[in-house]
Amino acid sequence: MGALVIADRVDDGLSEVGALGELPQGVHLRLLHWLDSLVTTEQSGDIHHIVPKDYLQKNGYPDRADYNQVANFALTETSINISISNKPPSIYMAEVDEQVASGILRLGEIVDAEDLARNLQENAVPLSVREATAGSYPEFLDQRRKLMAGTIRDFYRAL
Repeated sequence: MGALVIADRVDDGLSEVGALGELPQGVHLRLLHWLDSLVTTEQSGDIHHIVPKDYLQKNGYPDRADYNQVANFALTETSINISISNKPPSIYMAEVDEQVASGILRLGEIVDAEDLARNLQENAVPLSVREATAGSYPEFLDQRRKLMAGTIRDFYRAL
């Protein structure tokens, strides 16, 4: 068993700030990595609106409270965030699917369908992201919240 730690990123490593309790071996590292990926953008990339802010603003969601939902955020590389711009997920996920089929890189480095499915699962992104539009945005948020809660629940149950 290892201690779950609250950590700060220091240069390229992590420094322990304080222990929260004992976790089964291996779980603490997965949880720390997942939490770190949610809150650290310093060297990792950008906070990306899965359903882009500009797209939502132009399609009936002008309020910051609508588009700045935690369930609408994901960490991406800066270059991917710039390439996606204000494209809805139906457009940029089609580009990712084309990339997987062709092997020609356009958004990130995923060229394998299993890697893509694993990436979506690890980031608690529902498969329905491929069809997410402004019209289905509330349903997308609901599905993502449930997946995020399930991920947190699974870590909690592993305590």
